[in-house]
Amino acid sequence: MNLSYRLTIGLLVLLVAGCNARQGTSVEPEQAQQLGQQVKVYQSSDLANVKYTSLGSVDASACRWMLWDETPTEQGVTNQLLQKASAMNANGVTNLSCDSGTASALTRDCWSRVACTAEAIRTSGGSTP
Repeated sequence: MNLSYRLTIGLLVLLVAGCNARQGTSVEPEQAQQLGQQVKVYQSSDLANVKYTSLGSVDASACRWMLWDETPTEQGVTNQLLQKASAMNANGVTNLSCDSGTASALTRDCWSRVACTAEAIRTSGGSTP
């Protein structure tokens, strides 16, 4: 094989590997259902009579890098966020906020993007909603 052919193949492999590495971590439907039961999404008003400890902020995002990729959804990114909160030993999140659109996506080399942030919390005792 000549050198230019090897370089072309090598660059294609790196390109494909790089694109796949930039994808967000998707959550399987069964795992998403389980996470939804383990890590609750609370509104600020739900926490009025609940004792909880803040574990810090958590964020997740997903981009549509290639035209043939699936368009990210708020639910998909929220599932990623709940997975991260669960890894922090949280049993809830509050102040959930998501942003989507193409304007912010284009600055990140995406066709579309969804980004969510929340505060991971651990409830203890008290009444739960």
